Amino acid sequence: MHRVRSGSIQLVLIASLVTGAGAVFAGEGAGKSSSQVGGAQVEWLEYGVAIDRAKQENKHVVIDFYTNWCSWCKRMERTTYADSAVVDFLRKNFLVTKINAESKTRIKVGDTDTSGEELAREFAVDRFPITWFVKPDGSRLDNLPGYVPADKFLKVLTFVQTRAYDKK
Repeated sequence: MHRVRSGSIQLVLIASLVTGAGAVFAGEGAGKSSSQVGGAQVEWLEYGVAIDRAKQENKHVVIDFYTNWCSWCKRMERTTYADSAVVDFLRKNFLVTKINAESKTRIKVGDTDTSGEELAREFAVDRFPITWFVKPDGSRLDNLPGYVPADKFLKVLTFVQTRAYDKK
């Protein structure tokens, strides 16, 4: 897997921070579940399912790497991933998965399996939360480190969904 124009997503976020209020940066895995706060729900898929469906549905995958002890991860879960505009945009345009970066539980991926811990190493995760974006073909696009408020997250999601990273 390869990365496309490293830093492209961070540039969009930085531009949005300059024009708006600043974000605070800080740095469940298996099966299918939902986050629900105030009626808004993100449908979390198992990692392998999201990767397989991405190819079939021509959608990007959003991977939320987290840990159980990370307070910023919990805040992002309660606020950003519970925001109705974020939920609607994700449900229509992305496949979404959560990976507990410290989990040793095996996750089926195609004909093999891995763990959250192994995926975190593979994606070079070194802070939490961190959101990775994967292209429909399975190649890694870029990551967005730290807590990101809903309005800023929507700007990044739009950038990825419209494939602005391919445009000059």
